[in-house]
Amino acid sequence: MFDWARGSVLKKMIEVGIPQAFHDPWLKGWAAAWPLALLKIPSGARVLDIGSGNHPYYARRFASMGCEAHVLEEPSVAGAAHPGWGVREETVRANPDIVFHLGLAGQDVPPASAFDLITCISVLEHVYDSRKVVDPDDPMPHLNFLRDMVRMLAPGGVMVLTVDFFLNDMPHWRGWDYLLDVEFLMACGMGLLSPSSKIYSRTFLYNHEDTLFMAPEGILSFADRYYRSTSVGMMFRKPGSAERVTLSPHPSLAPLLNLGGIQLGPSEGESLEHDGRAQIGGLEMIAEVSGRDLCRVLMQRIWGRLRR
Repeated sequence: MFDWARGSVLKKMIEVGIPQAFHDPWLKGWAAAWPLALLKIPSGARVLDIGSGNHPYYARRFASMGCEAHVLEEPSVAGAAHPGWGVREETVRANPDIVFHLGLAGQDVPPASAFDLITCISVLEHVYDSRKVVDPDDPMPHLNFLRDMVRMLAPGGVMVLTVDFFLNDMPHWRGWDYLLDVEFLMACGMGLLSPSSKIYSRTFLYNHEDTLFMAPEGILSFADRYYRSTSVGMMFRKPGSAERVTLSPHPSLAPLLNLGGIQLGPSEGESLEHDGRAQIGGLEMIAEVSGRDLCRVLMQRIWGRLRR
């Protein structure tokens, strides 16, 4: 399953009362509501939320649904580079119905094959807040983050990722593209939750008339110019017969979602013919990059090394 923050979808989620759906400058109301609008999560499911910070609202919601709720987050440390990050001891004590695992994705903290659902909402991009994607000493470190998520997910389990992604440029992010993450996760054996869902390039998202961008006042608070950023969402399933969490979109939303049965574009004035097309596991991928076979081999080799 692939989608991104679109005005028509957010408006409908608010109208039908999807939890956490609201308008905000950072598009958090889309990112948090999108999984809740699409998934059927049974009582008793083991759910892990990664990077909740000091406000584990997602884990609280899962606990209220009768799930076994877990959080993976580093402890809050006084004097840290990001003082508002991490979970405080008082928050852990105040939520006895949530199991807290103290650490980061990539550190192999929770047990392997343990969770029916793993959510990671607007967290993955923060791997690159203080380091570059192409650091020669640790290239693309977020791939270890993804590798650990695959490790923790039970066979048949579902992984939900939303990332705040800059569509035109962000200098210290150069070298990272969500299309590479899709390639890497497929090299790990994962498959899209909705195999007929199309994956679109950043050029397509940038030009689409329904795309929501984060507000200028937010971007300009840390950047010198207005970089166009949106929220990109992806759902994957790990192979296995025990599929406890299922794709079950709200009926009013199904006609709007990127499930393969609707035409989302291309936007007026944009042609996808130059982007190139490739078939991966029955999924048509539309990308603005070349050398897809080389990319796939590279991702498979990286996955093999991370498993050692």
